[in-house]
Amino acid sequence: MKDLANIKELTTNLTVIYVEDEEFFRVLISKKLQGFFKNLFIANDGIEGLELFKKNDIDLIITDNIMPKMSGLDMIEEIRKKDTKTPVILLTGYMDTEFLIRAINLGVTQFVAKPINFDNLYSAIEIATQRVILENLQRKTQEQELELFKYREKYHSLQQERAFKKELRIIRNDLFMRKIDLDCAGIKEWHCSHLFKPLDIMSGDSYLIRKIDDKKYLITLIDAMGKGLSASVTAILSTSYINHLSNKYREAGNFSLKECIESYYDFIQTELLEDEIVCVSFIFIDFKNCLMHYALFSMPPLLLLDENNEIKMIKSNNPPIMKFHMPFVIGEYDLSSVTKMLFYTDGLNECFSKKNELYADYLIEDFSKSHSAKELYSRFSVLMDNLTDDITIIFLNLLNSSSINRQFLIENKIKDITVITDEINNLLMDYLKADELPVFMCALSEIIYNAYEHGNIDLDSEKKKILISTDKYEEYLIEYEKDNKKCILVKIIINEYNDYTMVNVIITDEGKGFDVSLLYDSGKDNTQLSGRGVRIAESILDGIYYNRLGNEATINKKLLKGG
Repeated sequence: MKDLANIKELTTNLTVIYVEDEEFFRVLISKKLQGFFKNLFIANDGIEGLELFKKNDIDLIITDNIMPKMSGLDMIEEIRKKDTKTPVILLTGYMDTEFLIRAINLGVTQFVAKPINFDNLYSAIEIATQRVILENLQRKTQEQELELFKYREKYHSLQQERAFKKELRIIRNDLFMRKIDLDCAGIKEWHCSHLFKPLDIMSGDSYLIRKIDDKKYLITLIDAMGKGLSASVTAILSTSYINHLSNKYREAGNFSLKECIESYYDFIQTELLEDEIVCVSFIFIDFKNCLMHYALFSMPPLLLLDENNEIKMIKSNNPPIMKFHMPFVIGEYDLSSVTKMLFYTDGLNECFSKKNELYADYLIEDFSKSHSAKELYSRFSVLMDNLTDDITIIFLNLLNSSSINRQFLIENKIKDITVITDEINNLLMDYLKADELPVFMCALSEIIYNAYEHGNIDLDSEKKKILISTDKYEEYLIEYEKDNKKCILVKIIINEYNDYTMVNVIITDEGKGFDVSLLYDSGKDNTQLSGRGVRIAESILDGIYYNRLGNEATINKKLLKGG
């Protein structure tokens, strides 16, 4: 006698079809099978059995053979056209060689002769379902492993994203959307743009741009050698510590690049593994006195373009930083004739193009033609295939003009803004293409309206929302304009080059300005402004840069000739 309890334990989660045309056998065997399976479907013939199979997820088929409409073997043949694995127990009182060959070829798993011996039927069920049970267990195990893997991946990804957000908070860019005005006749101002593109969430690259004193900045690029968490930890540690030093020197007012590097050296050497190295560019720029000091520790060369369009390449002057201390040197360079500077990590110049060529072969030419980090990366992307390393780019460009093409004074009234923007639109028709002009004017209008609302009228974003929601916005502006005598000055500077034109517009209001770092640091209280208009303009323009107070913006757009 079979141990039915053990069989039921194995088959309790299975779904079975039983096909039988004779009512006596159908009722008898159905009763015997009740309780063995999760679901038991009963069919009167092969056609009903085939339909039940199509509509349900079946683990086992138990069927008679000789039936009207469609025999058991004909039904199995139809099922095998789409399913070759489901086990079949054939109940039959008739067997010959041809029948057996056909049944075996159709994948019949077990045969039980009629009249039915139930011990034989239970044994057939036990044998036929073993493979199904094993496959189900294996699939369940795989599904559980997959779910566990997905959970781990989700958890790790979440932790990496949180760590990356933390890294972005640690990185400081005191020149984000800012310009450095040089006190001289005409217009002379440095614009700084950057691009930080890690290959993975956890990056071995990092950078800092820290203001040390008036018009003096420390720029560092960090490239921790290696991949993954170890390199990322080194980069974050380096960034955090140099940040700490920058704050300390700025407060004390006695910055020394030599002391800064020595202090970093002492700190990072205790944290590095025996075989670990870190490459760093330390660049200290005194913009007022046009002087740069640098210490490059196995980093790519600095690229400088002078007013004669000649490229100066300043190569690394120190080995990489390792566990043991080595002496280092600091170089000096006169920037009085320099108009562009590029600092970057080796993910840029050592990337291979789609033609299997190093981007280093194209970098100098692309740098000389570019005016921002965004434009340089756009040129890079055209040539390159997939990124193979983290990329950090810091691009400095000098706007230097002794003359202004045209300037406009806007009185603090909405109607005056409309009139003047129409005049500017007409002026720029000679330089911008028909499809470019409306887009550029949209960005310019956003900045002018920002100067009007948030600058001269001192209307913050929260108050503006309330006024709009209560339909009092226009009434408020009209009332405020009555006694407000502040103006907006718009200067147009157009620089012509061989194959392109740079359109620069400087917008100055008489308001108290705003903290530009609010646009960079989402952790600060930014109820003062939403930044929507600035972000719209930034997406359209090649660059937008504010002065120290935040009440003057320079925007620019590069336009190719020949169109």
